[in-house]
Amino acid sequence: MRIGKASLRHALPGVGVAIVFSVAIIPLPVAAYVGPGAGLSALGSLLALLAAIVVTIVGFLWYPLKRILRKRRPPAVQVEADQNPGSPKPQSEEPHDDEAR
Repeated sequence: MRIGKASLRHALPGVGVAIVFSVAIIPLPVAAYVGPGAGLSALGSLLALLAAIVVTIVGFLWYPLKRILRKRRPPAVQVEADQNPGSPKPQSEEPHDDEAR
């Protein structure tokens, strides 16, 4: 059976994928050691990355939702001090003992 150039070109990408896949699933012995300093640095970087992602999501989702909810809420009614007899009287402008004169 003879293989032509056209069929060989179509077969090569599949062969490349098969080679990459077989190399990826075969465990190879390596001489690598991750010490405690490098391991903690990598773990800290991973946690910082996850925290940044969470803060980004909160920033992009929570603040616009908070503005929408604030627009839906009726505005608070301002009550003057004279209208509410239970409110404390305004304090005089005299300085207190602990304030500088």
